[in-house]
Amino acid sequence: MSNRIRKKLSQEGNDKQKERISIGNDKNYARLYNSLAKSPAWQDLKYSSQSFYMCLILMTRQDNLDQRVKCRFPETIYKKYGFNHSTANRATEELEDHGFISVERFKNKTPSRFTLIEDWKKWSK
Repeated sequence: MSNRIRKKLSQEGNDKQKERISIGNDKNYARLYNSLAKSPAWQDLKYSSQSFYMCLILMTRQDNLDQRVKCRFPETIYKKYGFNHSTANRATEELEDHGFISVERFKNKTPSRFTLIEDWKKWSK
């Protein structure tokens, strides 16, 4: 391989590395694992529920992935993501039924705290 070709390949590699670094600097991101995306429970969800779940993941701090992760997702925040009250309620109900989240409700019976769970692995129609 000539030096000119090596230099060009090296430059292309550096450009790709810079692109990866610029994408990876965002500390708020969500991962969608293959096992989840291919699961019957995920496939059965409406797109709005899938989007809502991804937003819930963005709201969590996953410092320790072995522990159940809890988060609050108040109306003021989910509206910023484009969800209205009824869509959020339907998504919450569907995600709970499919085993993706557990919901704690306080006095007013509205969802107050979400816990990400993995019961979706056992879900079937």
